[in-house]
Amino acid sequence: MLEADAEVPVSIAEVCRRLGVSERTLLRLFKARFGVGPRDYERQRRLRHVHGAILTEGDRRTVTEIAMRYGFWHLGRFAGAYAAAFGCPPSETRRRAWARAADLAVSLSDKA
Repeated sequence: MLEADAEVPVSIAEVCRRLGVSERTLLRLFKARFGVGPRDYERQRRLRHVHGAILTEGDRRTVTEIAMRYGFWHLGRFAGAYAAAFGCPPSETRRRAWARAADLAVSLSDKA
């Protein structure tokens, strides 16, 4: 359920309802299996997808567009969570990834 659609935030209450378990039970099982609770797992899942989208679409979309597509509406909190997960702000990831791509394109055109 959590991996079905990366662009749609998953309601933990809905997961519990579908599985027929309490939130406390789901929390205990998630922590035992993944080391984090279901809310943290779900946020990390969306952050990984944002990271991938910045690397693949960052030349065509803004970080804000990408973050909002994956359900991050509070951009300050998103940037903090992203930096904690990946070691730099999302804008830095975008700048580094697409600066390298631009450098490579110039290098290839110089050789042609």
